[in-house]
Amino acid sequence: MIKGIIFDLDGTLLDTLQDIADSANEALNLAGFESHPLNEYRFYVGNGVENLVKKMLPDYCDDHMIARIVDDFKSAYQRNYANKCQPYPGIMDLIDELRNRGIMLGVCSNKPDAFTQVMVDLYFKNIDFVAVTGERKELPRKPDAAMVHYILNKMNLRADECLFVGDSDVDVKTAINAGLKSIGVQWGFRPIQELIDAKVTYTVAHPEEILKYLD
Repeated sequence: MIKGIIFDLDGTLLDTLQDIADSANEALNLAGFESHPLNEYRFYVGNGVENLVKKMLPDYCDDHMIARIVDDFKSAYQRNYANKCQPYPGIMDLIDELRNRGIMLGVCSNKPDAFTQVMVDLYFKNIDFVAVTGERKELPRKPDAAMVHYILNKMNLRADECLFVGDSDVDVKTAINAGLKSIGVQWGFRPIQELIDAKVTYTVAHPEEILKYLD
């Protein structure tokens, strides 16, 4: 029986893409580079800020330029992260129902931990998540299983008592590495075929469909 659910954040609980794209393009323009279209960022995000920057910059950029854009992006995102972001339709109803059923909740993101904590506090201020973690020095980013194991320990649950919900192949691989069944969401940033190819356990088109996998 499922007693806990661990959620990815960006593209799963929150639609953050426009604010990420705006901040990234601001950092690019500041350094003299052209902006990228919004939809390209769907394939840039998911592996941490440094990898995001590497994907959106030309291959000839050196480590100094990458570090500069990372800093400029973080500065811009600090101002922009709540401009257009919002929970996906049905997410708040899902979380309320999970709480009513006594399901423990966690958040596991490759977003820097400081942003992860701030955004969970802002958009889910009345939700008692057992554990929330973003990328930290002491916890390798997904698809490493370290963050999931950290949350499972906080929940005091076994892997077979918890589901991992996400929107990318990184999330599916994370669940596999940690021994959890995975749920891939069709409303996220990546095409659902990417998750199917990664061997996702289940897919859902609407948040309420997650409820049928609790038994």
